[in-house]
Amino acid sequence: MSSSGPSIGAFVVTFNRPDHLRRSLEKLRAQTWPPDAIYVVDNGDDEVAATVAREVGGGDIECRRTGDNLGPAGGLAVGMRWLSALGFDWILVNDDDDPPLRDDILERLRQLIRKHSDDPALGGVARSGQRWDWRWGHAVSVPASELHGDVSFDITGTGQQFVIRREVIETVGVAHEEMFWGGESEMFCLRMAAAGWRLLADGDLWAEMLQAKIQRGKGLKGPIRRHLQRPDPWRGYYGTRNQIAEMRRTFTRPDLARLEVARAAMRSAAAWLGGPRYGLEVTRLQIRAVADAYGGRLGRTVEPTPKYPAPSA
Repeated sequence: MSSSGPSIGAFVVTFNRPDHLRRSLEKLRAQTWPPDAIYVVDNGDDEVAATVAREVGGGDIECRRTGDNLGPAGGLAVGMRWLSALGFDWILVNDDDDPPLRDDILERLRQLIRKHSDDPALGGVARSGQRWDWRWGHAVSVPASELHGDVSFDITGTGQQFVIRREVIETVGVAHEEMFWGGESEMFCLRMAAAGWRLLADGDLWAEMLQAKIQRGKGLKGPIRRHLQRPDPWRGYYGTRNQIAEMRRTFTRPDLARLEVARAAMRSAAAWLGGPRYGLEVTRLQIRAVADAYGGRLGRTVEPTPKYPAPSA
């Protein structure tokens, strides 16, 4: 397909997950309207990601090592600076374990961009997202009845094929890399909105993918189901810490920071239903999250456990 129209550069953030990186790069290259160029931001410990990039791209995929585990937030910031400096009109951000689930996603998003080419306030597009409730300080789902035509939303993540206009990065800045993990793209979206940018999705594509997810038995997870799965305590730590820190320092909403403190207490209490060891660890890290947020201790303060353990030798 012709590459006429605005240029789109894509980058994938990876950390010691060569199989996931390979699949993501292959899926991006297999798009019916692929990115004009693909790059890799490597938070990993060795040269494996660079090897994968060469094998998949035949020399066309450049890989940049960060030299440390900067987390998704740090990798996102590095990629934003990198591709913005290269001059791409739009920038697609990806995690290594969130490849496009359909081959036509980027084509549909390109069509959405071209449809609104005369809208200077359009700052980004994605295949799906959520709304943000500023009264209670949390994300809310977009009703299924609204998923048709062009759909406005407030926040999205790097797993939803988030494509950002270069001018957004030039005016708003990059993702807050000191968040390390958790909420980095969502808070970036809220900063976009505060600066007057808006986000759109193809509602029909969104509905199609939601229906396919439900048919695969992977529908929306309610809070009880999430609790029963006993999420990693370190993830809860970063989510709580970053929410409090961002509400206080970036959005000047100390009331929402205090509300998140109350939620941290409720999470701690509920965690004891998962057993004393789990309850103690969650409580310890939730207390630390609150203390670190108010004390300004950000960055990689708690070591994460791998989402995908290395295979045994």
